[in-house]
Amino acid sequence: MASWRINGKTFEEQGLANLRRSLISQGQDVVSFSAPGSAFDSSALYAYGSTVTITKDSAQWFVGCVIQTPRAGSPAEESMAYRLAGPWWYLDNLLFQQ
Repeated sequence: MASWRINGKTFEEQGLANLRRSLISQGQDVVSFSAPGSAFDSSALYAYGSTVTITKDSAQWFVGCVIQTPRAGSPAEESMAYRLAGPWWYLDNLLFQQ
């Protein structure tokens, strides 16, 4: 069984689930995962703009920055999700000057 870690801690330790990655040639690679059961108004584990490294069996799988932390709540359940973008995000969103 694969050992998935995010910034050195396992997904299970942090209560994270539903890891998905979308790879796009010459575009933003996006990773998403959720924290089911997290309170709607709790602090995010990973703040907007922070850099996150995900490894699989000690091999680097993804590195990117947090671009969204959408939250969901209903009478039955609350949760928080995370969206991370790879390095191409900087090319799309930051103005580079010489």
